[in-house]
Amino acid sequence: MRCLTLARILREMAHHCKFACRVKPGHLIDHILNQDFDVIKLGDSYNEFESSEEHKTEIDATWLGVSQQTDAHELLESINPNLYDWVVVDHYGIDAEWETSIRSVCRRILVIDDLANRRHDCDALLDQNLVENYFQRYDGLIHDACARLLGPKYALLHADFESVDKLPVRKESEAPRILVFFGGTDVGGVTAFVVDSLLQINDLNFHLDVVLNKDTESYRSIVSKHPDSERLTIHSGLPSLAKLMSECDLAIGATGVTTWERICIGLPTLVMTVAENQVAIAEHLHVVGLVSYLGSYESVCNDDFTAAFREFIAVSKSPHFKSKRSALELGNGTKVVAALMGLNGDCKLHVRSACSQDLYQLFEWANDTIVRQNSLNPDRISLESHQLWFHAKMESSDSSILIVTDAAGVGVGVVRFERIENTWSLNYSISPMLRGKGIATKMLASTIAYHANSVGSHEVTATVKRANIASQRVLEKVSFVPVNTCEDIINYLLSVKQV
Repeated sequence: MRCLTLARILREMAHHCKFACRVKPGHLIDHILNQDFDVIKLGDSYNEFESSEEHKTEIDATWLGVSQQTDAHELLESINPNLYDWVVVDHYGIDAEWETSIRSVCRRILVIDDLANRRHDCDALLDQNLVENYFQRYDGLIHDACARLLGPKYALLHADFESVDKLPVRKESEAPRILVFFGGTDVGGVTAFVVDSLLQINDLNFHLDVVLNKDTESYRSIVSKHPDSERLTIHSGLPSLAKLMSECDLAIGATGVTTWERICIGLPTLVMTVAENQVAIAEHLHVVGLVSYLGSYESVCNDDFTAAFREFIAVSKSPHFKSKRSALELGNGTKVVAALMGLNGDCKLHVRSACSQDLYQLFEWANDTIVRQNSLNPDRISLESHQLWFHAKMESSDSSILIVTDAAGVGVGVVRFERIENTWSLNYSISPMLRGKGIATKMLASTIAYHANSVGSHEVTATVKRANIASQRVLEKVSFVPVNTCEDIINYLLSVKQV
């Protein structure tokens, strides 16, 4: 579903999107077709491949249904000789083997993942989850030049979550509304377990809003057991959960993209995990106060669940949750990712001075692997030292940090000017998603002119490692001249006249 969310926004930006899906039980091909997207249907030989023990050490190949070679071959046969700007991969049964195989038909590859358990051959990797040391999770699993879109700011949320303030405000009542949703497939029938357990509680007043597909076993079980319950409403086929979430007081569910939808709304949630890969995420979110984690659904008995629910009801209005939530950038992730995928050298750039909200974006760009390799000090920067540095630069009259965005405000890069006696030194970083698109030259030209309007005619210096050929070319394109070389360093100079 997150690919479909991304595809809708890309289509709004005038890009053409096509899906490739294997015909397997539970496929979403009809749903995708109903959204007016083209679908390449790959063969229905999903029983052909059984995962061997050696395959299971990396990925479970039964998720794909056939070998990666077979799947890639079928896709290549279906789309050659078309050349796509991007191939977006969202599949736990695919790794670098498959991705390398389809390089011939695309310019770039974006992988959506949250397992961090296998190697990828991709140009960008998106993992929306917040876990301990999340920025280092993919070290050794992707190549250095791969752009890392990590953390909830890149969560691919439905467009309805962009404007949370416009959603209906929940009216206070005696009966709190509880949203129950464990994903479209309802692994293990956990929804039926939750509903059965909660409807046994008669001394608390609440109403359950349950989201379920009609073809699930839980749906059939709940309708059979509780056909006339006035404490229960079942919702199916909702295009978005935003409105329903805004009308509820509490939620019960698993992790996944719905986690960030609930946090974006500000909906306190009791979490039970339904897969092993959700556990670390749920544990970390519990530690930082964003959810209340009960454990795996398989390990929770009826008595433990109802006791936890009673406690959850009592403490769910904590302002501590609200303050934690408000520090996260949520709601615009889909548009940011789509914009970065579509930007090229023809895009219109805007320049502005940095503000306090830019701290985390600059931290992310500064710790990009290629940026660290090209820096005079290659060590990774801690958040604490970055915060101290950022606040000092923002207060200094000898420093000017300029943020470059596209027309919609999506961050393209940063250029910093530092006054040293009678000259200004220049440092810059560009979003890793935008390398090689001809944007860096345009960005430097725009910021140099912007800075000149503030300080008048001046000289600008830049220092670049000899191995950093790309930056040397960018500087020379905006008329920097190499003035001297020291070991592996090249010093550049530019004389700027105020226009």
